[in-house]
Amino acid sequence: MKSTEGDLSDGRAPGIDNLLYSADAEFSCFADLALTSPAEYYKEGEGSLMQCVMDSRAYGRSEAQIVQDTLDQIHMLFPSSKQLTMTWSNVVKLGQSLYREKPGQDKYRPSQATPIPNFFLAGSYTYQDYIDSMEGATKSGLMCADEIVSKADAIAAEAAKNLDLPSGKVPPNVPGRGPLDMTAAVTFVDDGSFDANENTDMSQRPASAPAIDSF
Repeated sequence: MKSTEGDLSDGRAPGIDNLLYSADAEFSCFADLALTSPAEYYKEGEGSLMQCVMDSRAYGRSEAQIVQDTLDQIHMLFPSSKQLTMTWSNVVKLGQSLYREKPGQDKYRPSQATPIPNFFLAGSYTYQDYIDSMEGATKSGLMCADEIVSKADAIAAEAAKNLDLPSGKVPPNVPGRGPLDMTAAVTFVDDGSFDANENTDMSQRPASAPAIDSF
């Protein structure tokens, strides 16, 4: 969509192979799927396949109006696209499927590092470069990993202070908790089938039921 010069009949028009964002259109993000996901969406002899995600302002409009509004805004963002012809369109409405970004909200997003030692956050809701999205979640995971790595020495020092506990025990000084012995052997039997309504009390299971596992 950056150029309409030359013979583009093979469908491989030049463009931007990426997910894009704009503050100048009603769609918060958009992409040319023929470029970003050619294995699924590129068809020989055809051109761009634009996917545009609009916010709640468009929800009450007719599908025909949404298509026209989208096309007008694509022409506004990419003037050269006015020389192209739209051959197909489709509208999918999913109510409350996305958050609408509002200016000034980033200050409410928590960082990946927290005031609690050895406690970190990851998720698209945390502070990162993108909107609340899969890409934002991925970015936050990378940033969270960076925070953990940067504090690796402090985490190791804290871990060294912990007492080595006998297997299956909890320290007796934990408030409200006493020693816990997990050494008792338990045998589970099942007849090999699953029934959500069957009796799960092992003492009531028939003696003929074969043991499928023991530990």
